[in-house]
Amino acid sequence: MRAKIILLYIVCIISTSCDPHMFDFDKCFWRIENNTDKYIVLNMFVGQNIDSRDIAAGEYISIQTVLFSLGDGIPFEYALENKDSITIAVNGQPIKKIWRKSDLDKSGRHFFNQSSWTLYTTPRHDSFENYIFTFTIENEDLN
Repeated sequence: MRAKIILLYIVCIISTSCDPHMFDFDKCFWRIENNTDKYIVLNMFVGQNIDSRDIAAGEYISIQTVLFSLGDGIPFEYALENKDSITIAVNGQPIKKIWRKSDLDKSGRHFFNQSSWTLYTTPRHDSFENYIFTFTIENEDLN
């Protein structure tokens, strides 16, 4: 009986002595917004696999959410690191736009270039932040 009480006491001390912020993290979201007047189909290629998503005009989709420690830096590449290329088509029509990771060195707006994304920061109720990377598809992308 005495051993059980000592064991219970040790468990109580260990469980209450943890840093209360040890599991606190910021959240990072990646979303793609359709700022056109058309219904589009977005295809994300990972090798031979395709993740196809529909985005209605004026709507957005989330492609990734991750918890992270701000001390590690904001992980922009995390959601895109395993994607090879992105295509956009207007529903029922041929592909209008292709962004390949291998073409990242080309000038202009590029899906895989962080400067082509907008970063929004919003506070959360728990004193942490939401970081929202948004890539906006414009009418020019469909020409």
